[in-house]
Amino acid sequence: MNCATCNAELKDGAKFCSECGTPTALACSNCGNVLSGGDKFCAECGTPVGDAAPAVATSRPIGVPTQVRPEERRIISVMFIDLVGFTPLTEARDSEEVRGLLTRYFDR
Repeated sequence: MNCATCNAELKDGAKFCSECGTPTALACSNCGNVLSGGDKFCAECGTPVGDAAPAVATSRPIGVPTQVRPEERRIISVMFIDLVGFTPLTEARDSEEVRGLLTRYFDR
């Protein structure tokens, strides 16, 4: 078997190409499940294999099923808002009443 990227011969059982470092397995683009050669659809979620990406090795605890997902970095913003006096106001009220108060607040 040869590497799909550099066409170098792959050793039996190799997870990565020893020439270029390309992963030898493909992962489902939807769920990250490692795909077997010849699969047309992911056995985990049914996504067509044509959308597959190289599998990325990850460490996992022993006994946890393998589910490889491509690494992704996202920049996020988090805003924390505290309503003055909200905790004392809600401690003595029923949860449905609190929901009603918040609904009116957000509607405005």
